[in-house]
Amino acid sequence: VPRRFRRQVTNTILFARDDRRCCYCGRHESELRTREFLTRDHVLPLSRGGTNEWTNCVTACAACNTRKANRTPHEAHMPLRVTPTEPHLVHLVWS
Repeated sequence: VPRRFRRQVTNTILFARDDRRCCYCGRHESELRTREFLTRDHVLPLSRGGTNEWTNCVTACAACNTRKANRTPHEAHMPLRVTPTEPHLVHLVWS
């Protein structure tokens, strides 16, 4: 992504990058129940030295984010379905 298009991590762009799907269980936003919603999850939690960068943030449903808590995906036995990367220009345009 050209430097002039780089943006801070925002939920709108993050959810667009991950196709509005939980990166742990794979459910789409449209499949979530009434009181469930998408959230931002840090692969390496901020409290354990993680950063708020594109390569450390993924989309997670509230249930998976709560279940993972303050652990890494490996510790929580919740493998990621995708590898987090910096979003492509297309994601910025979609958002």
